[in-house]
Amino acid sequence: MTGRRPISTVFCVRPMRGQADDDAAFLVLKHALREVFGPLLSITSLPAAGGALNRAGLNSRTVYEFGLFGHGVVVLGGAPLDHREWLQLEVDALAALDVPLLACGLPRGFTPGELTALSARGGTLLARDHDALAEMQAAGVPATLGGPPALFLDRATRPPPPGHAPTSADVLVVVRAPADTPLPGDRRRRLPGELRDLVRGLTASHGEVRLLCQSEADRHLAAAVSDVDYVACEEVYDWADQLGAASLVVTFRPEAALVCAGRDTPFVHLAAGPHDHAALEAIGLSGWPIDVESTPDLVSAVAERLGRLQTLSDRRLTAMPGWAALDRALMQAVRDFADRVGAARVGDAHRPGADAQAVRSLLAAEATAVHPRADDPPD
Repeated sequence: MTGRRPISTVFCVRPMRGQADDDAAFLVLKHALREVFGPLLSITSLPAAGGALNRAGLNSRTVYEFGLFGHGVVVLGGAPLDHREWLQLEVDALAALDVPLLACGLPRGFTPGELTALSARGGTLLARDHDALAEMQAAGVPATLGGPPALFLDRATRPPPPGHAPTSADVLVVVRAPADTPLPGDRRRRLPGELRDLVRGLTASHGEVRLLCQSEADRHLAAAVSDVDYVACEEVYDWADQLGAASLVVTFRPEAALVCAGRDTPFVHLAAGPHDHAALEAIGLSGWPIDVESTPDLVSAVAERLGRLQTLSDRRLTAMPGWAALDRALMQAVRDFADRVGAARVGDAHRPGADAQAVRSLLAAEATAVHPRADDPPD
């Protein structure tokens, strides 16, 4: 009889706002983890911020739970405005983490102390863009450019069932609610009218236009400013299918631009801030996005980009060797993480859940938090 092959349990701390572009990076990472670890891998996602019972991010509660139930932890960045909007991070708690850590897709905005703490547990950090890489290098921590993982979404998605491929319009416009941008208030207020003008202009020049939404605020915007059809996609596979069916994409969201770049779908990106620009710069396409804040006439700017889409295609070909380097950096980081997880498991056959009393205590604490005893003092 052969011995039991143990399953590795990995926690993934990531943005979980219920939006497809948050899930795009996770889908790529999950594909890479399964490619390296093989089938004996259990992945549990945990919100990077805002979870119930304080189960979010890297704090004393979650770090304790990771050590109790897990063999490794992945911290995955997304496309936030600032890292403090998506990641709860307690440096003192992180110092107590006793399982290997992998940090990838990290944007800028971390303090030197936070970067040092992440590196002490995770080794080389993978930066989402050049700005984040410069910040890490200035902090003196080992780091490399891993790029935005959504660039490689195409290899991680599954084909739609037969007969269920989405129908395509001539142009797909990926909208973004003004409140979800870092733009100043007066610039935000102009966006609905500009979106209406943009749809009219694209309809006149290219034919049928459809809007792609991924949040409730996006849907409200689409319904208010235009009488064209819109599709709401909160699930990443549906979102990817819509992008895959489009022949031309005009997007206010950087992750959609990254997916289009990876698939060689013609696109124009309307960038709402430095993070948007940085994502395209990281993949060698700096200067292609239109800066929304500084552009007085978005319709004319989009028309100008559409008139030279061949330039985008040429630049994509030039950038592709760099994409291969980003892919190698991600896969090497995952392999190194797997090696560290394997090494940590030697002689540790009883984990996760080795300490039954600790597990019982944790469950009891959760039950008390949800259903307080009658003699518990009120808040």
